[in-house]
Amino acid sequence: MQPEQPSDPPPLFAQIGRHRVAYSLEGSAGPVIMAIPGLPGSARDFRWLAPALTPWARMVRFDPPGFGSSPRPTLAGMPAADKAGVVAGLLDLLGIGSAVLLGHSFGSVVAAETVPLHPGVTHLVLLAPPGSSAHYPVSLVRAATLPLRAGAGRRLLRHPQRIGYRLAGFPSFLTDEERAVTSLDSAVADFAAYRAALDAHRRPTLIAWAMDDRQVPPRHSAALHEQVGPGPRVAFASGGHNIQKTRSVELSAMIRTFLLG
Repeated sequence: MQPEQPSDPPPLFAQIGRHRVAYSLEGSAGPVIMAIPGLPGSARDFRWLAPALTPWARMVRFDPPGFGSSPRPTLAGMPAADKAGVVAGLLDLLGIGSAVLLGHSFGSVVAAETVPLHPGVTHLVLLAPPGSSAHYPVSLVRAATLPLRAGAGRRLLRHPQRIGYRLAGFPSFLTDEERAVTSLDSAVADFAAYRAALDAHRRPTLIAWAMDDRQVPPRHSAALHEQVGPGPRVAFASGGHNIQKTRSVELSAMIRTFLLG
């Protein structure tokens, strides 16, 4: 289920190190939930979940560097650890001492790697998360992205990437640069670091996924239940990869119970 209308607040901007980051703040009371999008992803990914959460929580959304309104200084892969630094930096800049990290898809990896950088993280909510081993051929992706590091290569691959991303079910509004950045970021994914982060910091964790997910095989999301802290494990029969959109009302109720009892 979805709220009647999505939420699309105008972005604010913050300088986090060398990154100019677009973000938004919604809600006036309750726990702070920092929403971390996946690949590709931006604050837009939570436009249906925000109105379901903000009657009882405060929500921070942001565009990772290279997506939405946040530029990337250089067109190169950005590891999850660097994105985690942006998340922690934004929380610090906003003066947020206690926060819940909500990651969607690859944003779950970023959430896990943010925990050691911000001692105020109390809970994790992982939506359609990848497992602790890769669900795609990382070495093949690394080889395939070598041409993207040069302008001529990006121009050559622009059309094939448009077709490939459309066939994979990703939204048509993505820009060519966002598709290129997504591929580059996928190539520098470090699942060993993700596993280490999960093992080291076992915060209470809610995991939810859909059995008809086309992007992350459901078995990968389900396999995380033994590697994270205690909390609900929810498998929707349907809803696809973007359950933060298709199941936003149900998720809000589950998250509220998880956080507030």
